[in-house]
Amino acid sequence: MNKTFLTLGLAIIVSLSAGCASSGNRQAADAGRSIEEISKQYRQGSDLVASGEKVKQDADRQIEAATAKRAEGQSMVQRGESLMAESEEAFRMKAKSGKIR
Repeated sequence: MNKTFLTLGLAIIVSLSAGCASSGNRQAADAGRSIEEISKQYRQGSDLVASGEKVKQDADRQIEAATAKRAEGQSMVQRGESLMAESEEAFRMKAKSGKIR
């Protein structure tokens, strides 16, 4: 059991060290970029967010329409099943009374 905790602790330390090392490299890379490059990247991110929001809104509208259509279909199924049940009962009653033509 102690080996497991030791291994887990070691894995956490290694992954945290790797994260710190990679963030240091990123900071060095960011320092070498121009303001224009950083601004361009920010605009790209902003454009992606705006596009993503539009896509999500379109998907939400489609989901709402599909949900309404599904509810309409379910209503039709229920009404059809009711009609079929009424017809079956009417056939049974006719058969019992012996008046089937």
